[in-house]
Amino acid sequence: MTVHLSTNQSTPTTKADLITLPFSTYYELTSCVFTSIMLGYYIHILFEILTEYFEYPRHYDRAKSLLLTILSHFNFKLRVWALIAFSIAWMIMLNEKLIHPFSLIIIFITWFILRIDMTESTHTYKKFLRQDTGLDYGCGMASNYFHGFLNIVLPENNEGIGFIERILDFQDAQRVVVAVPKLFILLPHSLHSPKEFKDDWIEKSSSVETVYSHRAGVPGRPYTVGVYRFKNKLKRTAFDVPSDYYVVAECATPLLSYYESINNLKITSTAYMEDLKLEVVKKFAKSLKKFIESTPGTKGLVEVLYFDDGEQKVGEVLECAVKELWKKGLYPLT
Repeated sequence: MTVHLSTNQSTPTTKADLITLPFSTYYELTSCVFTSIMLGYYIHILFEILTEYFEYPRHYDRAKSLLLTILSHFNFKLRVWALIAFSIAWMIMLNEKLIHPFSLIIIFITWFILRIDMTESTHTYKKFLRQDTGLDYGCGMASNYFHGFLNIVLPENNEGIGFIERILDFQDAQRVVVAVPKLFILLPHSLHSPKEFKDDWIEKSSSVETVYSHRAGVPGRPYTVGVYRFKNKLKRTAFDVPSDYYVVAECATPLLSYYESINNLKITSTAYMEDLKLEVVKKFAKSLKKFIESTPGTKGLVEVLYFDDGEQKVGEVLECAVKELWKKGLYPLT
């Protein structure tokens, strides 16, 4: 796509000459640069596709999946730019313009910059984590936790017995009152959680009735949640007599596994996992809330609480959360 100046005009050598160039020359030059950049980008995509085909042939179960991967490079915006670029290239070729060496240099520079991926950084991965692809670490942990635990212990079974019924049975059997008919899931900032909670606010009591489920080749696999007692007597309103209350709570076990992946074994840890752990936890919390509130069997049965365990104790967080729910009119089951 050569830029030709008029034959009656010498090549400009001064700034003044450049300013007086005809508009058509600027148009051809701009078109040349733009089209060259786009061609460089498409060559980069072609190179990526060929690399994928020859290096990872077993990652595709059939030709159709590879074709879909190729087409995924071409979203709507890219198709529009492609149409514009090749339209310009076609118009220039119709005017008997040839590809100028300058265009080849631009194409090569564009391909080279994309090939070495100069845009890759921690921020790149942050943007990926914030997208709703379902493929990131946080969303994956939330999905596993939801399907592998919450969606087992919370919904009603075939006999109509679910989390609420088990809380009522627990209250009747132990002659106690659970402050709020919800499961509190705690997300500590450090990601670490103890074997059981014990501080100046709460202590271990017992557990809600165990749920047994046939999962992944293990008949009758047990699932349960712990119950804790508030050490201080609480008042629901200013007119109530202080009473003993209990709460159903646990830390999110996937976050403990994530903590252990980062700190216990180097082989399971990467620098990105450490640097982006806050982003992962936020995505985990966001995805988990979405799954819970979008499923009829779990909706309204869980409170997800993120807290700084370096500054706050578990019992303190739970007591504040219970009191907030009381203010909203959510009271114990009777």
